[in-house]
Amino acid sequence: MRTFIALAVALLMGWATVRYLKKIKTRDAKPSLVTWMLFLVGILVSFLTFQTTPNASIVSNITNTVDLLMATAVLGVLTRYGGKEQWRFEWVDLGCLVGAVAILGYWLGHREAFLSAHLTIQAIFIIAYVPMVRKLWRADRNIEDFVFWSMACLASALGTVLAITDEKLMPAVYAGRSTTFTALALILMLRLERKQRKKGTQQ
Repeated sequence: MRTFIALAVALLMGWATVRYLKKIKTRDAKPSLVTWMLFLVGILVSFLTFQTTPNASIVSNITNTVDLLMATAVLGVLTRYGGKEQWRFEWVDLGCLVGAVAILGYWLGHREAFLSAHLTIQAIFIIAYVPMVRKLWRADRNIEDFVFWSMACLASALGTVLAITDEKLMPAVYAGRSTTFTALALILMLRLERKQRKKGTQQ
């Protein structure tokens, strides 16, 4: 069962990521560059932190493992096809970058305390969502891919179940946090879709 769940997570995110990359390339999706930069940093550090623990398992940590491949691909395509305007950082973006650097510095000084270090890194992800949430809140239409984030939420939920079943606290915290914040992103996208439909009926 655990292998089946891990495979389902990998396949879901693989398909969703390919779709997302195509939408970024055609500019149908306009993700926040800062969000994905911080995602990749947080994912990489979280992955390395867990892999240094005794009895570390790629399967138990499948959400983090798949995210590492996905974020690398997304950031690569985004920097290539995202356009010049994405490099014009606003004060919120810069503040998030500074905050993430401070957290990373704290992690470097406390990385031997595995659980504390892992929980600290989750703060980078929370900061990473700020530019995206702000962008979605201020947008007039949905600038993200609803299908991609739906699959990300589902895959994270499956990853949470797998981590809890394997009694792996750190992967459970990682996947649980991912499920919560991808669900928040989906709520904001639904808000924009509703706003657009309401606007269309009034015209």
